[in-house]
Amino acid sequence: MAKEFTFDVAFVLDYLGVAHPGRGFGDAAYIDCPVCHGKRKMQVVYSKNLVRCNKCGAGGGMLALAKEMLGVESRSEAARILGAAQGSTSFRCVPQPSEDPRKYQGWEAQYKAKTLSVEVRDHTYTHYLHYLTLSDDHFQQLTKVRGLTPPQIEAFGFKSVPMMGKRTIPEALQDEGCRLLGVPLFYQKDGCVLANLGQGKGFYIPVRDLGGRILGLQIRLDEGKTRYIWVTSWSDRYLMKAGSNLAGIPKFHHVGFAEARKAGTVPVFGLTEGPLKADICTSLGYPYPMIALCGLSNQLGLYEELKRLRDEYGLKTVQDFTDMDKFALPRPGEKNYVKEHCDTICRKIRELGLRIERYSWDQRYKGFDDFLLALKRGNADEKSLQVWQR
Repeated sequence: MAKEFTFDVAFVLDYLGVAHPGRGFGDAAYIDCPVCHGKRKMQVVYSKNLVRCNKCGAGGGMLALAKEMLGVESRSEAARILGAAQGSTSFRCVPQPSEDPRKYQGWEAQYKAKTLSVEVRDHTYTHYLHYLTLSDDHFQQLTKVRGLTPPQIEAFGFKSVPMMGKRTIPEALQDEGCRLLGVPLFYQKDGCVLANLGQGKGFYIPVRDLGGRILGLQIRLDEGKTRYIWVTSWSDRYLMKAGSNLAGIPKFHHVGFAEARKAGTVPVFGLTEGPLKADICTSLGYPYPMIALCGLSNQLGLYEELKRLRDEYGLKTVQDFTDMDKFALPRPGEKNYVKEHCDTICRKIRELGLRIERYSWDQRYKGFDDFLLALKRGNADEKSLQVWQR
């Protein structure tokens, strides 16, 4: 006989922070998979407590999915955690009056919350990260593989995404006076403010503005084809969806500017793609501040930022350290979109009256961070670093 549980698949999905429609929209639904992030690839059958992704195969029974996402050894351990969570007073939320489901025109209707100011986000994110730690695996990855030192890791604020605490951490933050709703990561459901901890295993990368304040959090996932995703808020009634252009979500990351601004001038900075890459480059000896685009196509606000740096801080030169795959030869009939984006960015920088220096290096190393680490370890020749175009 199948074991009887006091919780069901809807509770499991809620606990894991996975967005789903609930029973009010039918017995079965297709939702986005929290493991492979396949859009509408995971099927939920509420009456049978089944949940399975048709793309990556994650799930099966509700405990199989919980075991995988909680990172525990067995389904029985997952059941124990879920059972304890269901019976804990910290998980009892005050129910709110239900809204008419017809209002939503289907459960996928998106009701975006207003994103709070950078001051509020920085305050909340800073307090949130203080509750977290960095796992041994992530520490080893950042030190042995990426070349960072423990003080550098601490300064950048890298922390592992927790597998538990979606209710208890928000409660503690509220007790400290932090505002949560309107800060991507937190959402409200049935009277509770929850943290979305179900986006995948990995570590947080704080993305900062010119003054070093945290604009948002990116996750470097441990597995999967897509390794970098934004922290977002999910709920069927309070929704910030991944990929949405929400006001205040950063399109680029600054590192090293706080110190340069104290001197009153920023004549040179480096440009790359990816916040973690910029953090590593400055840690491995790049002498100037850096701006990292969060995707080469995400240039929204970049040129306004460059104008400000030019006019207020004397910016004169931008050094281009985007990845070496811009030199890759495309297949017949295809285009090298990396090169096209890089060429467009450099052209627009020149139009601002700024000098652009485009660098290349040993092609065995795709990223400038990889090259600097190889240089530090004696595996690359400094002479290969050259300006190939001005």
